[in-house]
Amino acid sequence: VGSSGPLFWFLYGLGGFLFPMALLAVTLFESLRALNPVLVLGSIAGTFLPYCLLAAFCCVLCLLVPGTFRHLFGEQWYLGYGLLFLSFYLLLVLAHVVGRFGWKYEQRLNWDA
Repeated sequence: VGSSGPLFWFLYGLGGFLFPMALLAVTLFESLRALNPVLVLGSIAGTFLPYCLLAAFCCVLCLLVPGTFRHLFGEQWYLGYGLLFLSFYLLLVLAHVVGRFGWKYEQRLNWDA
């Protein structure tokens, strides 16, 4: 359990970039079969610029969660509870934004196959 190398950070960033589209695909198809790389990558290619904005928004919202737990189990535990409720609300906002993205770009997602 040493220091994290560049491969770790590359895979971590790639996972963060693919997360919103994978979440949308699994939710709409109601199956883990939607994690087919051809389907996910094709959908990202069809909506690349709007998807980059969505992925950046998703990463910014998800950065709050580790900070919440750091405060929750630290000396400022009272601040952690407020951040916990805020994190839950922001994850609901994230789910709405991902769903709205799927609705708006439904024709460009290339999921007819």
